[in-house]
Amino acid sequence: MNNNLRILIFLLTSFLYSCEYNGAAKKERELFLISLLPANSSTATIQCSNQTNFTTLKSVGIVNTCGSCHNASTANAGLDVSNFSSLSAKIVSGSPSVSTLYKAVSAGGVMSQYTNKTLTDSIYCWIKGGGLQ
Repeated sequence: MNNNLRILIFLLTSFLYSCEYNGAAKKERELFLISLLPANSSTATIQCSNQTNFTTLKSVGIVNTCGSCHNASTANAGLDVSNFSSLSAKIVSGSPSVSTLYKAVSAGGVMSQYTNKTLTDSIYCWIKGGGLQ
């Protein structure tokens, strides 16, 4: 590779990494990139015994756990966890492994440090069961 091409690649890479994003745009970009990642292999151990719906997610704490950043007034990454339409827009019904929401909260996901196993498993089961209201 000649030096001019190396310099061009370096300058382009430097430019792309130096761009600043506001917090919400950065999180939205992260969630999009997460959606491109392969599925997490730990989903095989999750057992969904009951039909999980949006009300179930609220009862296991999605609003209390996630709502301080993802509510109607802030809606970081365009997500209001107290709103069914907003939450269901981040899933692929029946397919947790390709759903942005599940990828974000599952092990290694950008939001995994802010959730717990009960909530993460409930999100998985909610999506697996069709993302019912």
